[in-house]
Amino acid sequence: TAFLGLVTLLSYIWAYTPLKPLTPANTWVGAVTGALPPVMGWTAATGELGWGTLPIFFLLYFWQLPHFFAIAWMHREDYARGGFRMLSHNDPQGQRTAHHTLINSALLLLVSVSIYWAGQAGLIYLVGSILLGLGTLGYAVWFFWSRTYVNARRVFLMSIIYFPVLCVVVILDRILL
Repeated sequence: TAFLGLVTLLSYIWAYTPLKPLTPANTWVGAVTGALPPVMGWTAATGELGWGTLPIFFLLYFWQLPHFFAIAWMHREDYARGGFRMLSHNDPQGQRTAHHTLINSALLLLVSVSIYWAGQAGLIYLVGSILLGLGTLGYAVWFFWSRTYVNARRVFLMSIIYFPVLCVVVILDRILL
């Protein structure tokens, strides 16, 4: 767990932060940094780092990408003035940003279902994760077809709703099954 904490800290300091003014890849690197803390929790609770952490890691990883792409689209001028190279930086029509938002929302849906496939959750979780994933994907499709501030904000707000509701679904799944 301490080693993962060190990797998280160093990847934030030595990779994510320096990449912000250089390349839009900072978002993907930052998503790795942001997805490691739940893996640390798993490792602390179980005493091992195993394959069972992958669904949780990828759930957090793919959740962050649509979230941050939406923020970067809504505030692209601010990011540009601040010297941050986001995906939306050289994407005036938003095609690349919307494309990546859509792809990663679809991957989020698949990864969330993989937790059920891995035997880490039951049927309540499966239904809840599918509904939340379809909601996220639906807003991403909407943003893909009409790249407006309002539609990017909808993706962002759905990402804000997604995670706490998914946590409640996980708790209900554990209690009721």
